[in-house]
Amino acid sequence: MQEFTELLRDDQLAALDATLPPLIGSYAPRVLAAGKLTGPEMVLADDRPPFRHRWRLIEVQEGTITIIRRVGGSAVLRPEGIALIEPGTVDSIVFSPGSLILHLLFDVEAEPCRPIAGALLPLDPARRQPGARATWGIDLPATLPASAHAGARLLLRRAYDATAGLALRLQADALLATWLAELVTTVVHGRPLTGLDLALHHLRAHLNRPMSIDLMVLWSGLDARRFREAVQERFGCQPADLVRKMRMTLARRLLSEGQPAVSDVARACGYTDSAAFARAFRKEFGCSPSAWTPP
Repeated sequence: MQEFTELLRDDQLAALDATLPPLIGSYAPRVLAAGKLTGPEMVLADDRPPFRHRWRLIEVQEGTITIIRRVGGSAVLRPEGIALIEPGTVDSIVFSPGSLILHLLFDVEAEPCRPIAGALLPLDPARRQPGARATWGIDLPATLPASAHAGARLLLRRAYDATAGLALRLQADALLATWLAELVTTVVHGRPLTGLDLALHHLRAHLNRPMSIDLMVLWSGLDARRFREAVQERFGCQPADLVRKMRMTLARRLLSEGQPAVSDVARACGYTDSAAFARAFRKEFGCSPSAWTPP
């Protein structure tokens, strides 16, 4: 069972906020091209147009490929191996004879393109797309987390079919955006965010406002039964008790920091009645807010 004090650490909220892209105005993940590459030994160099300096997602289906990075040496991918390559991080990709890969190119920052042969051709092929640090404020690991592999395979196959029509291309773009969001939150938190995580993030940001279970359920994207089960499994209580516990944890922290007035603490914790706040605090901690002293 997770402790309430662990839930409310400031670094957790800061980590979640880090997933919001600095490029928010121009952030527009978009599939440019996808296909299969095979044949005798060949090399894909990062400096060759028309798709130089783009994001690449690769799955090896047959043979092996060697990714020669500018920093950090090289990596060999064998069948079922998957790699995400940031713009400007790789010198070349070397295929062994008979290798076959699924290959996806995409952008994260919108820029003008023109359609050609089922693909989108950047009008400025010399312009480098921003990397993970500039886009999400994080560094991606050299090896994709295992939890991202299934989504990557689905994305590659959906993008490969996207040349069949506009509807499929839009679906591929939506899948790309979803997959990137899940990847970034996995890197930040060590696991994908669940619906309960999202509800808790919103709840923590709005503890000073009236709260209903229906609103929390809406934030989570779960149905009411699954949301209550998720809260019970992680915290051992019902949602209403979770809200009260979170508010009391916040009250204790504010009082420990020397908040000047109990009425201010009450408002920050969503109480319009200071007496009701004092009763809830006494029930939780065994003393009045004014008598609270940090341990």
